[in-house]
Amino acid sequence: MKLKQTILLVLVLMVTAVFAPISHAQTSKPKPPKSGNENKAAGKASKSTKVYVCEHCKMAMDKKGKCPTCQMDLKAQKARITYECDHCKTSMKEPGKCSKCGMDCQKMATYYACEKCKTTATKGGKCPKCGMKRTEMKMKVG
Repeated sequence: MKLKQTILLVLVLMVTAVFAPISHAQTSKPKPPKSGNENKAAGKASKSTKVYVCEHCKMAMDKKGKCPTCQMDLKAQKARITYECDHCKTSMKEPGKCSKCGMDCQKMATYYACEKCKTTATKGGKCPKCGMKRTEMKMKVG
């Protein structure tokens, strides 16, 4: 009789251990409602902005000057600014913490370049000069 009770207790504990994490993982935090001001700020953040890039080191800066790595002059470039989580690869239009993992999001500059004509644009597609597909260039802004 004692053996049956022990087996039953172990079985109940195993079932509890298996299903407890599953039920906990399915709960999520509710998202706060967005006000009109936040939507306007998000729209402004996704517009093209001037950044200064070093194409040699693949980095971008907010201010013009020299690249901190190779000391070459930074080149002005229009780019679309987003904020991305390195961990989850989540992209947001405004700065803050990742909605999935809570880590700080990195400021990223994205533009598109034609490798043949050496022209750039803030949107993808084909180059108007040669017709080649533009390559996405994504750099951390620091």
